[in-house]
Amino acid sequence: MATQQELHQVIGRLVADEAFRQEFEANPEEALKRIGVTLSPEQLRHLNARVNRADLTAAAQRMRLVCGDTWPSPTP
Repeated sequence: MATQQELHQVIGRLVADEAFRQEFEANPEEALKRIGVTLSPEQLRHLNARVNRADLTAAAQRMRLVCGDTWPSPTP
């Protein structure tokens, strides 16, 4: 079971890292394992039910507008 801090890390990574977002969509368990986070089945269901790609992409775009060059660009 992930801590609150680890959940925040995952959400931040989903917003900031397009490659991680794609990996998470394809295989969430492996993507999480790669960054050293283990979610309980309930946490994973909750995250998948409440986070969608369009929202993450929009958040990343907004952050790039606010942060400019300091915010990571999407991976091609």
